[in-house]
Amino acid sequence: MLFLSLAYLLISMFTVAFSVIFLTFFVGLFWGGAPFVPASQEAINGAFGLLAIKEGDVVWDLGCGDARVLIDFWRKQPRASYIGMEIKPFPYLLAIFNVWRSGARKAIKIRRGDFFKEDFASANAIYMYLFPKLMDQLLPKLERELPQGAVLVSPTFRFSQKKEGEIMQLKPQRGNIIKTLNLYRF
Repeated sequence: MLFLSLAYLLISMFTVAFSVIFLTFFVGLFWGGAPFVPASQEAINGAFGLLAIKEGDVVWDLGCGDARVLIDFWRKQPRASYIGMEIKPFPYLLAIFNVWRSGARKAIKIRRGDFFKEDFASANAIYMYLFPKLMDQLLPKLERELPQGAVLVSPTFRFSQKKEGEIMQLKPQRGNIIKTLNLYRF
């Protein structure tokens, strides 16, 4: 009897875990800007180089997922401020946990909400991995609010109404869906 109870518990836990993973990765295709797709270390390093983050900068990650990009940026430049935006509940909670675990709670703030309602006037640099339709919807707001000299990196996808300042090609690697990083200057 105990064995059956334990088996039932394990099957229930597996079902819940699978459901959360399914919802996190696939519901994003139909709800929100993009599914949660973890960035490779090569993409993170390339984005950090393109953004040229320095002391005192304010860096945003729109759709920050589990906050791995912000945490890596913080490790490379701990004297900047970082803000992550995530609308989906599971990645948001994971981001808060990862920031806490990394020791970066004072430097990295994670917000849950809609970045169309945020003010980007203080941003020096933005990283965002969003689908083109959402990028194009966000572009007028970014052009209005970002200060002159602000930079933005978008892996893979591009704005349809703004020309890239630079395109970085990443080395093809098995399992890495990010092939390019697109730098935009405002």
